[in-house]
Amino acid sequence: MWTKNTANAWNNYFPPNRPSNYELAVCARYITEIRRTIKRKPRLLVLGSTTEYRTLGVEENCDVTIIDNSIEYHSAISKELKYLRAKETIVISNWQNMKFFNEFDMIVGDLVIGNMHAREIDNFLENIRRALTRNGIFITKSFFYNRDREILHPSSFFKTYEDKYSYYDPFPFNAYNLSVYSMNRNSFVLKFTEMFDVVLKSFFDGFITEKTLNRYKELGWEEALNTEFYMMPKDLWEFKLKSVFDNYIIEYASCYFWSEDFPFYIIQSKQVLEFLSRHK
Repeated sequence: MWTKNTANAWNNYFPPNRPSNYELAVCARYITEIRRTIKRKPRLLVLGSTTEYRTLGVEENCDVTIIDNSIEYHSAISKELKYLRAKETIVISNWQNMKFFNEFDMIVGDLVIGNMHAREIDNFLENIRRALTRNGIFITKSFFYNRDREILHPSSFFKTYEDKYSYYDPFPFNAYNLSVYSMNRNSFVLKFTEMFDVVLKSFFDGFITEKTLNRYKELGWEEALNTEFYMMPKDLWEFKLKSVFDNYIIEYASCYFWSEDFPFYIIQSKQVLEFLSRHK
């Protein structure tokens, strides 16, 4: 359960842990095309209380619904909103248990897969499919483990960062490599406390500076985010997508150095995606 303390720590995060400007622009592009086909206000469902997507919904003149299982987190993170008086519908429930049917033209969710158990993914995807309108689209990204990629040791990726790229924020730069190194390689589950232990050991081993260590301390892995995250294998995720949906498109935020490791999935029927792609 995410809490007020989680929301306070979340203020210290940047993309890819939050939606990037590129990703928001992709969503806006698809909302525009959806609007042309339905001739009414698009209905947008936000999985979680992600403020960037809620702001997008307001600015794109959508009817916005939020589903979040923590009213405490929702209330705390909502203080970030650009439009504090915007009209929204809030549903307090787990995504895994949602019962919407043929209701939303677009569903967006950032890092949602990682916040579920492996056994819940199949039912979740079926719930998403049922919640979408006939031409609806599901858009999401997460930390997916790419089995085709080598898992690097901290002595390698932290050295590269400190030697060449220390002017970047360390967590976005090392996000994928640090996460996959720290996860359990049998269950693909990442514990944030254990990831912080890797960072702390890397400091004592001389791989990172005190400045870098202090930045990681701001992320709340010891207390505020003392939880787990499922780093679903990318090939398994895509297999499950194909079993529920007709097709998907992957976009990469190529303007960011982390884009290769964080594919942005636009999921729907093949016919709908082909039409929307022609109107980019």
